[in-house]
Amino acid sequence: MTKSYQEKINFLNRARHAEDLIYALECVQKQDQKLLEELGNSEDCEGIRNHLENLCQQRKQVLESLVQIREEIAERISEIPDMQLRSILERKYLVHQSLDQIAREMFFSRRTIQRKQKKALDLLKISDLESDKYQK
Repeated sequence: MTKSYQEKINFLNRARHAEDLIYALECVQKQDQKLLEELGNSEDCEGIRNHLENLCQQRKQVLESLVQIREEIAERISEIPDMQLRSILERKYLVHQSLDQIAREMFFSRRTIQRKQKKALDLLKISDLESDKYQK
């Protein structure tokens, strides 16, 4: 895989990473909430309350960022002239379907979807600034 492909995939995978972070924050938040309920009104609760508040703020920021990320990705994908190729990238990187799911729903073999995904990635244009910003 070339550096350019990896940059494009990193750019497209940003929504998935943000969603994973939101899920992780929600899990920690639930654990802290449960701990807070178990402790009741004890003196140890203040630190947990502060932590919960920080988690809520962080989650809110990531959610706001996720909306922007999804818009950026959708905008880049929409620039691909072929509707079928756009659909493959939207399903893969915005809906998070597997290549097998995409193949079944579009009535192609998995291998055909892989080839079409590669072609779509060839056509995807991200600026140098964007690729530098989202390098892993």
